[in-house]
Amino acid sequence: KQHTEGKLLGGYNYEHFTLRDNVNISELRKLEIESQYDVKSIWYQRDILGKRVIAEGLIYRAFADAVNSESENRFKKKEKPPNLSEIIIGVDFGGNGSGHAFVATGITRNYQDIIVLASDWHDCSKGDIDPDKLGQYFVDFCYKVLNIYGNITHVYCDSAEQTLINGLRSSAKKQGLGWLRIGNALKEAINERIRLTNRMMAQMRFYYMVGMCDSIVSAMCSAIWDPNSPIEDVRLDDGTSDIDTLDAFEYTIERYITKFIRYE
Repeated sequence: KQHTEGKLLGGYNYEHFTLRDNVNISELRKLEIESQYDVKSIWYQRDILGKRVIAEGLIYRAFADAVNSESENRFKKKEKPPNLSEIIIGVDFGGNGSGHAFVATGITRNYQDIIVLASDWHDCSKGDIDPDKLGQYFVDFCYKVLNIYGNITHVYCDSAEQTLINGLRSSAKKQGLGWLRIGNALKEAINERIRLTNRMMAQMRFYYMVGMCDSIVSAMCSAIWDPNSPIEDVRLDDGTSDIDTLDAFEYTIERYITKFIRYE
């Protein structure tokens, strides 16, 4: 039996349906679909409950709640994760008022889990960091990841900065990392990247290494929707939160959205 809510609004008949009203899929399938969503996210409100809601407040509310609670954080990992099939580094370049960000993400076998392995952020608010120094920061980060976790599969960088990417390649080659595959980020739509991250969190398939990821944890806890954008869902980018690190992280996972998502 379907449950509908009908209202006559200015000559239009408005009917509200939820996922539960869909008679074409089984109860088990409905539970599988619901399990992919964080109940605090806008997508749960829209896709599951069928509500017309605007994006507002914290983007990763469940994550921020877990990090800031006194109880054990469900997203933490304290030991070297097993079954890593890929280790990918994302790089976002900042300018005045922002910073250069590096994030290393591990992907477990069969695209089961996302584990943020390490993150660094270097402040550019007092002036640009010269290319040689940026190259050294990058090389140091790569060696840290290599020494702790093992082989780096790919490096994906903000494609808008080809000169800086070439500088990273040069620095890597000079310091014994010429084999690194350094290329352009795909730069998938931001909301698709956010949606994937929220879904992985809801499914308990997102983790981070304790003591290695302060910048990405801080960035996720402070990321919010732009309150001045009531029509479109826009992540606030006004310098109050660390968008550089969020972008760098998202470059590491965006190519694999269809491989992470199940039950589609």
